[in-house]
Amino acid sequence: MKAITYIGRRPYRNDVTYGTGEWAAGQTKLVQDATALKMLRHTDSYAPGDDKQGEQQEAVETVVEKDKKETEEDQVQDLLVSIQTMGVDAIAEFVQRHFNQKIDRRKSAENLRIDAVNLLHQFGPLE
Repeated sequence: MKAITYIGRRPYRNDVTYGTGEWAAGQTKLVQDATALKMLRHTDSYAPGDDKQGEQQEAVETVVEKDKKETEEDQVQDLLVSIQTMGVDAIAEFVQRHFNQKIDRRKSAENLRIDAVNLLHQFGPLE
């Protein structure tokens, strides 16, 4: 991984050519070696960056991703606890609202809970 700094004239750039995402003026990111070599051909837009800034950026992105994953896991756990206390009508409404699916209300509450939990694990905590 090599550090690349965006030095272009625009304040923001969305790089779709190399798939490195959005850049702000002066921002440094770590990119794959092969991609970095291609990007450095454009001397008016990109320059070799400071490895320390790139590593800091990668560390921040890692922390953000970890927090996002933990938040999603907490949401799933909260919904699982909620499903265990719901009745038949509440489960049917929950599944309709969160997953836009109709379920058979003739099933027992326990079977509906199993269906709701399976949908939750399959699609995640959709809002």
